[in-house]
Amino acid sequence: MAELFNATDYLVGRRVAAGDGDREAVRAPSRSLTYAELDAEIGRVAAGLAALGVQPEQRVVMCMVDEVELFTGILATMRLGAVAVPVSTMLRGPELAVLVADSRSRLLLCSAEFADTARTAVASALERGGDVGEVVITGEEPSGFGPGVGVRTWADM
Repeated sequence: MAELFNATDYLVGRRVAAGDGDREAVRAPSRSLTYAELDAEIGRVAAGLAALGVQPEQRVVMCMVDEVELFTGILATMRLGAVAVPVSTMLRGPELAVLVADSRSRLLLCSAEFADTARTAVASALERGGDVGEVVITGEEPSGFGPGVGVRTWADM
């Protein structure tokens, strides 16, 4: 039987295991994380994604600024065996809706700066027959996504 490979464990976990946990792994505009801190944050986010029902091979669309949350979102999704789908933040609601619906994503991760775009995209994706049922927004108390869509903040993951 082939040995399973997990890119997140290769990129982060092996560095912690090698004793590099105190070394800086990520430097973003808002903050930096060591490998140990990054590994812990990935674990927290992966647990949150799993609690939302994310399964291996499912897609998770991410409309997020270049910050720690985007990085950890991608790695946490990969840790679960799901597919991270980062998209351009230049997309508007109807354009984003096409990607959300066509990817069959059940979950949209979104930076607070793009909450209005996400609201439009989710409503339009659902009209197109999309499956999106959960939205996670960084930094903002989410509202206005309509019935049947679970919304929460990044901190609640």
